[in-house]
Amino acid sequence: LEISHRFAELMNGSIDCESKEGEGTTFVFTIAQKIIDHTPIGSFAQHGGMIAANTYIPLFKAPDAEVLLISGDQMTIKVVKCLLKATEVFVTTSSNINECADIIRDSKIAVALYDTAVMTAESDDTVKLRRYDESLPIYAITSGTSAETERYKETGFDGAIPKPIDGRLLEKTVEQCLIEDVMERQDLYTRR
Repeated sequence: LEISHRFAELMNGSIDCESKEGEGTTFVFTIAQKIIDHTPIGSFAQHGGMIAANTYIPLFKAPDAEVLLISGDQMTIKVVKCLLKATEVFVTTSSNINECADIIRDSKIAVALYDTAVMTAESDDTVKLRRYDESLPIYAITSGTSAETERYKETGFDGAIPKPIDGRLLEKTVEQCLIEDVMERQDLYTRR
């Protein structure tokens, strides 16, 4: 509280405390702000919460779905997990192709996303993955150009997602690989 009080003072603000025995304590941190743009930041939703104008609403939610991400790059892992967070899809990660056998056999993976940065010199990585589940959709995540998408299809991938990863493209790719039973479609009227 002392640190918060000091921050409030440094910003020419205040922190107030209101406490009621048996009910709890409320702290209010107040600072003055200059209004630069009078454009509303959002509107109240039917469910009583505030929806900001730039709030991202996913195309679907699938908390029972699982995606396998094969990547050794921590930034790629962080980006994919962040982009899929709103869909509630579970992202399982593996740093290389050889660790995937047990993951694919023990889980119901909807789609494998394979970062081509960890691709082995052999071109049969998709064949290795399909040995564990022959119907598994496999998409390359690549730093290459969109023209390379066809090359990846020729080597056994179902398609490619270029970097920097477009959140909507990633979401649509995962969505088309999911069975209808695991998805909750988002309300078309609240989707932005």
